[in-house]
Amino acid sequence: MNRLAAEVAETARRVRLRVDRAVYRAAGRDPYQPILCEGAHDARVCIVGRDLGASEVRHGQPLCGPAGRAVRRGVLEALGIASRAGDPLLETALAHVLLANTMPYKPPGNRPFPAAMRERFRPFIERLLVRHFRGDIIVTLGNDAFRWFDPYCEPRAAAAAWARSDRYQCRIAALLPAGELRKPVTLCPLPHPSPANVTWVAQFPDLLRRRLLAR
Repeated sequence: MNRLAAEVAETARRVRLRVDRAVYRAAGRDPYQPILCEGAHDARVCIVGRDLGASEVRHGQPLCGPAGRAVRRGVLEALGIASRAGDPLLETALAHVLLANTMPYKPPGNRPFPAAMRERFRPFIERLLVRHFRGDIIVTLGNDAFRWFDPYCEPRAAAAAWARSDRYQCRIAALLPAGELRKPVTLCPLPHPSPANVTWVAQFPDLLRRRLLAR
């Protein structure tokens, strides 16, 4: 992981990746040092969001802001595990899943990174998911994270799944590459758990529980 992180950082410097420098400065963090993942690499499930927020930069972990804590709380509730006192980030959940993003940086504002930059960093995320994550289930949070995986599915399979009324219960086969390696995984889309996503936020814990407990 150290080598991967170093290569990501070197690439970010070389391409002069535009990040939210004010947030990194306030957190006292190198704006080019990626926050790639956190949790159990040998877990069966990896939960993937779009990119980092201010809380993630401050704490140096993916998915630990309000939406991320909803994910972590949902993991604990699904597994019947009580959160520990004095655990504001619900880090107890990290023993049971791996958390990551399709971009390991915080963009300026809350806008996604340009498509060209997301593609520039795609091979690094492929390596993370193929070489370092040892599970086979990837739960995606929101539209952008799910669509990032479209190239690894059969043609039109991801779009067809997204058009289904039960898209948050369906499963989609994908094949992730990393150099000469190919890794089959199952994609399980979920809505983004942001408090602003009023259509789905109340249903999110049950939807996540079903994903985590499915066989």
